[in-house]
Amino acid sequence: MMRSDEQVTRKRTRGRRKIPIEKIKCPSARQVTFSKRREGLFRKASELAVLCGAEFAIIAISGGSKVYSFGNPDAGTVINHYLNKRKMMRDYHSIVDEEAIGSYVRAVEALEGEKRKLAAERGGGGKGFEEWKEEKIQEMSLEEMEEYLKWLECLRTEIVEKIGEPSA
Repeated sequence: MMRSDEQVTRKRTRGRRKIPIEKIKCPSARQVTFSKRREGLFRKASELAVLCGAEFAIIAISGGSKVYSFGNPDAGTVINHYLNKRKMMRDYHSIVDEEAIGSYVRAVEALEGEKRKLAAERGGGGKGFEEWKEEKIQEMSLEEMEEYLKWLECLRTEIVEKIGEPSA
């Protein structure tokens, strides 16, 4: 038998225990757990804001479709800041894409100019790009293949210099 003073000090709750992470079946227990956990989450977020100076927003919707929000400085300000930042990033990426396309077009134009210049330097003895493209490799002599290989290496070097990457 227990003494009366032991009966008074005995815990009436189950205390902290590890629970399986799965949906709680009983709706009232689920609501109680949501309320307690939500309060704990908001308290921890508040501590994080004080300790680290972080800005954040938490939005929680209960099983009964009630919306709860918490934020530092407040949820609305943080959400607006996030949305504006996303818009700025989209605008930035569209500008970068336009610049990249323009850079590509300029590089292609420069490459075409270099090809014309190289063909002009070679004069009648050398073959231009279009002529090399038309000729079948199987029909080339060894000397022609060596000349073609040198021409391709030269073209590769010029392209690498134009785009600013180290050659491999």
